[in-house]
Amino acid sequence: MDTRNLIPEDLSPEELEKDVADYILRDDPSTGDLPVDTFMALWQRFEAERRAQVIELEQDILGGEVVLSVAPTNVAPVEVKGNEIHLEDGRRIVLRLRRPIRLATDSAATGR
Repeated sequence: MDTRNLIPEDLSPEELEKDVADYILRDDPSTGDLPVDTFMALWQRFEAERRAQVIELEQDILGGEVVLSVAPTNVAPVEVKGNEIHLEDGRRIVLRLRRPIRLATDSAATGR
């Protein structure tokens, strides 16, 4: 499909990615600048797609410890290392799991 006259919203994700890559590869003086409205539309679309990604993790309990792993169905680029989730943009999510704290009222009720 000839995508030269379509606006970013009309393109499939694959067509949009190909057009952006082609534009970057055409690095010559005759290419001209990317119009601001097109750039902003592209940026907004990429950000919306990135924010809509769901990161799927799985947990197991091994030897009394919670172990996280990336779900096989996950499509977002993410890595799990111990209790840290590393996102593609460099951010990390650190999980600190606490064991249940037995309250004084719990022990009084059970007689322990």
